Amino acid sequence: SFPAMLGTSVAQINLLIDRTLASQITVGGITALTYADNLNLAILGIFVLSISSVFYPNISKLAAENAIESLKKALSTVLIVVSIVVLPGTFMIMIFSEPIVQVLYGRGEFNSSAIEMTSNALFYYAFGLLGVSYREVLTKTFYSLQDTKTPVINATLAMILNIILNFLLAPFLGIGGLALASSISMIFCTFFMFISLRKKIGQLGLRYLLFSVLKLFIVSIMIGLLSKFIYSLLINLLPPIINLIFAISVGITVYFFIISFMKIDEIDMMITELKKRWELRKKNKL
Repeated sequence: SFPAMLGTSVAQINLLIDRTLASQITVGGITALTYADNLNLAILGIFVLSISSVFYPNISKLAAENAIESLKKALSTVLIVVSIVVLPGTFMIMIFSEPIVQVLYGRGEFNSSAIEMTSNALFYYAFGLLGVSYREVLTKTFYSLQDTKTPVINATLAMILNIILNFLLAPFLGIGGLALASSISMIFCTFFMFISLRKKIGQLGLRYLLFSVLKLFIVSIMIGLLSKFIYSLLINLLPPIINLIFAISVGITVYFFIISFMKIDEIDMMITELKKRWELRKKNKL
């Protein structure tokens, strides 16, 4: 448990350094960075942690039984399911970062300058959302394999890289530079965790994962642009919050409609599971 506690401590140290630098960049920098990070963590907590928590007992069981091939398949399934949820969310946040902040925080002393800083930070935090999501899943996988040292080593390397990038990017991008530094460091951390896991258990079938993620990536861009078009079209016709919810809802609906026709096994599995749950609910009502 000590390495796991140490890994959490490293993350907190990283956050402390970011906020210290934010306070030196501009007035209100800490607030902007904190609010943007809270929004990012909310998405991570609601979707990614929920998904990984559901799959974690199965991965732990497979690891205990030394069923490595089944574990690899289960891991691939989790990562693709996470990608299905996170990728459209990433593009929606990046495209609507300013309207989201405006709707949630734009009142009282939270003026236009604060909105601009926070939305800028939120945009760059979203850049690394998929990397952070994968890192959460991979960390749990290492824990299931009784390896708590590798996640700590990767977290420490990510912290060092984040500090270096903070000083390189902050002078040019301000608060956004601190958020971008965190995102890049998390992406590299996730990349090295994949390498470490591959050395530990062998081939992970990353080619299938990358191909699936690429297809989801393209569709996510398309529905992001569609939502942006709808939002711009109705910007003078609907209140901001209604317009934002409507545009995002239409985009997400179209996204799931499109991917339901894509040849990705995990999507078919999700659809089958949803149908089973719906039929079971209908039977219970009867």
